[in-house]
Amino acid sequence: MKSFPTAALAALGLLLAQTAAANIVAPRGPTGPLKLKTVMIGCDAPQGHRCFFAVFSATGAPGRKFVIDAGGRNSLPGVIPRSDRFIVVVDTPTPPRPDCNLVLSTGKFCKVAVIHPDFNHSARRRESDSV
Repeated sequence: MKSFPTAALAALGLLLAQTAAANIVAPRGPTGPLKLKTVMIGCDAPQGHRCFFAVFSATGAPGRKFVIDAGGRNSLPGVIPRSDRFIVVVDTPTPPRPDCNLVLSTGKFCKVAVIHPDFNHSARRRESDSV
């Protein structure tokens, strides 16, 4: 029975480790690696309110939750524009899924959208809209 030389096994191990690392850092889509980007995201709620955001990755990576005060903007790294989605709810924590049905029944503003490479935000509100 022949055995592989130690150098060949080491090279194979290195190749497998590099491939695994590449798949973690750069998820693959149907046409190749997906490009992670940093986008801007902000809260258009009236002063005195806060926007609760949750980001849902198209690759199945764990979601991220964060809060932005009215008028605030933040950079959001590590997203895939036109693929990942976000949900934003004013003055109420986000639901566990990108679904506004339960939130809207309470009268709160809620929006689900695909992340764009430019500015992402809650919709501008008219003065007559309730918060």
